[in-house]
Amino acid sequence: MSRCRSPLLIILSFHRVLPEPDPYCSDFVTCSNFERQMALLARLFDVVPLADGVNAMANDDSSRLRVALTIDDGYSDAAEHAAPILADFGLPATVFVASGFVGGGVMWNDCIVETLRAVVGRQLDLRPVGFGVEPIGSLAERIDLKFRLIRAWKHLPATERDELVGRLVSIAGVRWPKGLMMDAGQLAQLHGHGVEVGAHTVNHPILRVLDDAAASREIVKSRAELEGLIGQRVRSFAYPNGKAGSDYGARDARLVAEAGFECAVTTEYGASGPGSDRFQLPRMSVWRGSRLGLLAQFARSVWIDREAVPAA
Repeated sequence: MSRCRSPLLIILSFHRVLPEPDPYCSDFVTCSNFERQMALLARLFDVVPLADGVNAMANDDSSRLRVALTIDDGYSDAAEHAAPILADFGLPATVFVASGFVGGGVMWNDCIVETLRAVVGRQLDLRPVGFGVEPIGSLAERIDLKFRLIRAWKHLPATERDELVGRLVSIAGVRWPKGLMMDAGQLAQLHGHGVEVGAHTVNHPILRVLDDAAASREIVKSRAELEGLIGQRVRSFAYPNGKAGSDYGARDARLVAEAGFECAVTTEYGASGPGSDRFQLPRMSVWRGSRLGLLAQFARSVWIDREAVPAA
């Protein structure tokens, strides 16, 4: 499975690697599944660092298939669980870190998840934040509320969204969650395992809703902050949420290029070829742990989506 008709790069996207299944985050892979997936990739594919793969694809006239691994957001389990497994198999990867959350910050969606996990009771009066008196007596009801809150608040301006999340935590009467994201020591630990750090903005905003100055600041500052923490050049960037049009646009791709990054990844599905825009590279999200499912995704990219990959 190492040859195709022209150079092809498949970029895999993970978010969290958890010791055990989590009903609130049921799509994330577990350590055991991640280990089986990495064993499969190490055995069957040429896994390369992301920026190296992008540069090689653009300059290679062979029909070589390469794979790059990415992990988004900067959760502590990337250092605690994913990096040691990657090291065991000698696989390179890039972890995209939202720099503003390093060392104690918590993303708004995680605040929602952890609040609903911790709150006590069978009902939650969310009329002050635009919802109703919501049933939370069962796990299914809490998970349903989680999805509705995230969907309603996802594309709001960050200040408005953060205010709503803060009010939710206050209404629920729970403590603000801690310890989910990496600290500076864990970032250094990634380098010890041969994992590259990429930028993912400072505060993980939807770039499309920001003005030019704010979007540029999120992109440029994230790189500067991460380079200051790790003492290494940050080569690659990932757009928060990553859907073209709704989450980022051509302006943001231009700002990333002007900031000096070598490449940037989206969450659009697909594989990349020699003519692909290196600042809007598609990825395949790996949400569950089946090796068979992973192979099916590869088959789709290589043999079905192949015609959609731009030619040079």
